[in-house]
This record gives sequence, C-alpha cells and structure tokens, in this order.
Amino acid sequence: MNKVVIIGNSVALRIRPPRQNENEISYAEILEEKLPDTLIINRALSDKVMPYQTAWVDELIGYHANCYILNYGIIDACTRSVPYWMWNFIYNDNPHHGVFRKLIRYIFTFFEKKFRRGLTVIRGKRAWANRAAFAYKYEKILRLLQKDTSAQLICIGINRPSARIERSLPGSVRNVQRYNEVIRQLANKYNFVYVETFYDFDESLIPDGIHFNAEGHRKLAGMLLDIIKC
Repeated sequence: MNKVVIIGNSVALRIRPPRQNENEISYAEILEEKLPDTLIINRALSDKVMPYQTAWVDELIGYHANCYILNYGIIDACTRSVPYWMWNFIYNDNPHHGVFRKLIRYIFTFFEKKFRRGLTVIRGKRAWANRAAFAYKYEKILRLLQKDTSAQLICIGINRPSARIERSLPGSVRNVQRYNEVIRQLANKYNFVYVETFYDFDESLIPDGIHFNAEGHRKLAGMLLDIIKC
C-alpha cells in the first residue's frame, strides 16, 4: 500500500469555523477519500515551531512513505508579543501549578492580550523562529528525508495572515512572505514541489487568518491530488 505522511502544525488539522457536518473535512481526510489505495498518515501537531522538529525525522523515515507533505511556517513566521518560552508559561494551564503561579499567569495573560500589538512593536516585530534557524531546520528535514527515502516531497507555503492578524501582530504578512521565499527556494534547490497558498488563497478560504475553512481544505486537496504521485 502507498503511504503519504503529512507533517506540520494545526493548519493541517483544523477547520475554521469548526466543522458543522460530516462533509466539512480537512485536506488530509479528503486525500484519504480520493486515494483509496493510499494510507494517509497525518502527523501534524498544533503549535509546533520548526527549530524543534528535526529530532523525530528518524521516526518519519521509518514510515517508508511514498510522499511526505510539509505544512510548516505559520507559527514560526508571524510576529509575536512575547518570547516563545513566555507564551508557553502564560498559556500552559497546568493543574499542578500553585495559586501564586496561577495568579502570575492571569496577570501576564491580561496584559499580553490588552497590549499585544504594542508589545509586538516593542519587541521589534520579531517572530518566534529566527528566519535563519527556520531555514536551517527546514533544509535539514528535506536533506534527511531525501537521503534516506526515495519519496516525493511536497512543501506547502505559509497561509497569508488576515487583516485581523496583522492588526494584532503587525509585520506578520511581511514576515510570512519572507519565510515563504525560504521554503520556495529550498524546494527549488532540491527539486521538490512547492505549493503556493499566500497568493492563491484569500481570506474567504482562510477566515481566521491562519486555518483553512472547509472550502479552503477542498481547494488545497485538489491541488495536492494533481501533484501526488501515488
């Protein structure tokens, strides 16, 4: 049986607004329907930043897939109001935290939400992942998969942040363009397929500025079905 492995973040998982009926499915589920002789393995995880990903490439290689689809970047590229470690502290609701720590988290959360735009500007409109670090780790994954598999590799570009995201996290659109250029150049360097989403998907298909709606998933699935060689 052929295998397609999807890796990335919540863009490959979620539908916005949340699915209302059984016909609203993700592009991974659509591929599963349209490729009945192919096993679709969706290993995407929410909130994953590229520089932390290469440690599990051996596990991915172990699938011996015919095709790997990389869907990374939105978490890495958008500008941020606080550093990654602080975000984890603020929004990691651990039931074992004491009252004092919960109070600190509550205060941090209040000020982060209230002053998100200003804090982003103060931080210099910086993203969580340095572009050079993102490029290094993305290329490392491509090289390792190319070295140890004969699979087709497909690199999906980063979705264009909506006006709402740009107001809250200024500089995100420009950053995403830059990180998309990194992905495109790496795909071309290794003769892999690059799938453009920044220009080809407007806000009607990405209503929350990050995730596809059901129609967006259908459109991307259609593009992938024209590309996948299984």
